[in-house]
Amino acid sequence: MKSIPLLPKGFRIVGVILLLLGLLSGYLYYFAGKPDFFETNIFAFITSYLETRYWVEAQTNLLDEMAAIFIVSGLTMLIFSKEKNENDEIKILRLKALVYATYFTVIAWIFMFLFIYGWPIFLFSSFIFLIFLIASLIIFKFMKYRNKRLK
Repeated sequence: MKSIPLLPKGFRIVGVILLLLGLLSGYLYYFAGKPDFFETNIFAFITSYLETRYWVEAQTNLLDEMAAIFIVSGLTMLIFSKEKNENDEIKILRLKALVYATYFTVIAWIFMFLFIYGWPIFLFSSFIFLIFLIASLIIFKFMKYRNKRLK
């Protein structure tokens, strides 16, 4: 099989670290009172809280953005880093997992559009890529485990 452009296997460790940092950032933001240390001024193309403003400097707590960036980056590194023994069989499982995760994500999104209305659908839509990454990782690990068990 032709080569798939994957990250070196060492990126898996970086991915786990980033994922943990993302979960910690999310915890601090949502459950630990948004520590003031992370309050800062940022440049924003668009911001919409009490009013919609464009191309402005705004004040925000960076923890939620940090959580999103760390979690998405960490999951991406976990999914696209080479396995210890990366062979054609693993590559096929990896590609199948991506296809199945795409199916799952599209079905979930369609289901949500049928049963969620108003503002919450935009909230859900902002998490759809995260759902895709998580589904891809879980499906790949499950397929790899099942394939190893059947041998």
